[in-house]
Amino acid sequence: MCQNVACLMPTVDSHHIELISKTLEIVEALRDSPDGLSLQQLAGQTGQVKSSIHRILRSLARHGYIDQDTRGAAYRLGVQFLVLAKGVRAASNLVELAQPHSRKLMATFNESTYIAVLRGGRGVFVDVQETRRDLRLIGPLGAQVQFHTTAAGKAMAAFFPEEKRRAVLRHLQAAAMGPRTSVEPERIEREWEVVRRVGYAVNDEKTIAGAVFVAGPVFDSVDLICGSISIGVPKSRYSGELRKRIIAALKECCGRINGALKAVEYIHENSFEDEGSRNASTAVRPMTADDIPAGLALCRASRWNQIEDDWRVFLESPGSGCFVAENERGVLGTAAFLRYDKLAWIALMLVDARERGSGAGTQLLEHVLAQLRDEGAAGLDATPAGEPLYRRHGFVKAHRLLRMKSKADRPRFKAGGAARPMAQADLPQVFARDREIFGADRSWLLQALFRRAPQCAWISTEGYCFGRPGHLYTQIGPIVAEREAGARDLASHSLFAQHGRPCVIDAPDSAPGWLSWLESAGFIEERPFIRMHRGAGAKPLSPRVYGIAGPEFG
Repeated sequence: MCQNVACLMPTVDSHHIELISKTLEIVEALRDSPDGLSLQQLAGQTGQVKSSIHRILRSLARHGYIDQDTRGAAYRLGVQFLVLAKGVRAASNLVELAQPHSRKLMATFNESTYIAVLRGGRGVFVDVQETRRDLRLIGPLGAQVQFHTTAAGKAMAAFFPEEKRRAVLRHLQAAAMGPRTSVEPERIEREWEVVRRVGYAVNDEKTIAGAVFVAGPVFDSVDLICGSISIGVPKSRYSGELRKRIIAALKECCGRINGALKAVEYIHENSFEDEGSRNASTAVRPMTADDIPAGLALCRASRWNQIEDDWRVFLESPGSGCFVAENERGVLGTAAFLRYDKLAWIALMLVDARERGSGAGTQLLEHVLAQLRDEGAAGLDATPAGEPLYRRHGFVKAHRLLRMKSKADRPRFKAGGAARPMAQADLPQVFARDREIFGADRSWLLQALFRRAPQCAWISTEGYCFGRPGHLYTQIGPIVAEREAGARDLASHSLFAQHGRPCVIDAPDSAPGWLSWLESAGFIEERPFIRMHRGAGAKPLSPRVYGIAGPEFG
């Protein structure tokens, strides 16, 4: 069967636009060639003239839909196509994945089941599987979920960030919907606490006389609440024995949905700020050296690794900068960015756990992006919890990284091999090689790493590696080598020099042999990171990178 767009079009069409057809032919040719195609190859495959192809490619590249390798030879599809694909998937994945489980729950008890999701900070019923019994509870599609009265709403609200829960209580204006409806904030918070403890919510005739609803929470792939599944039973059919069976089946149903969402790495797009959760008393200002102790306090509270030297890099490096968010209680969040030649790097975004959901993270990110608005491309390494915020601001997933952690026991690592300690005279050639592989000039960073931790800096004909001390462990990276054997040699020398101190390597998950070697050397996976890009020009992670410099530095 012909897959070419032109084959599917009528022979005569007054609405036909030739340029769009040519563009799609080029896109489809690149789709089928993940290693990229040259201009000559594209001309041969599409039958178009090279000058026309070149103009189309330049236009697509300007919008981030086409990437070109550093030698200017091969063209590839750009990360901006992921935005289109994920936009289509995000609109339906949650309901599509949850429906079979909700339908099975309905069939098990022959009672109606309901799917509710978070949209724009509100809960909405989006799917109903109705029983065919004469006496049944009918769910209104599109109806708003009350977070303090309905089982579906309480199953979601109980797992909101603390500031979001406070915002719901502050703006609570719901009228009593039944004789037993509770509108007292303290009682509602206690009910939410019970839901968090037992893992389900019950609405026993609070909103509809003669009706009982039981609901369970649904979490996305980064364990953020995104919806709920509930079942409705007429009071006349409800019993203690049925309640036990429903709760057990509901928990199993929600667990299966959560597993399905994790399997496809589903991240729910939702902003709590639509309901006024952004704290108007929070102000953002440039960070100064006097704020470093406050930044370090946030790092210690979150068990992050940064030390004072890292903060000084953020504050003092060329083109870099930091912001703090503060309110009447003091500093509640920080953000930092760096400039590597033509690439901007968002180095750090950290908000006090008690203030997450307050909008402080969004305010900080917006200030950083305003500083970087003239940059062609920006990158960052996100935690899973932070990924939704960055996606809402146009960043797309490019690669997945794994933080591998171990105590650097010297007997595990051989001190032989071809690697030798790096010297100052080696740095110019290292800078040139790193610029080719990373895609931007970060020589000032590598110079700083060499100065801070010369014992971590090693070089060979295969490549090079650096490292830096931290509060909790030594970060080994970047590690760059032509082959895996060269990376093992470089890393072994650097780890041997740590004398038993805990170390981490942030490695691409696309190198299974390398990860297996790390595991054999005593490393275990601690947590993932997601490398994300925004705009045209960000270079994909090279297969010669076996360890990054850390999420702060790329």
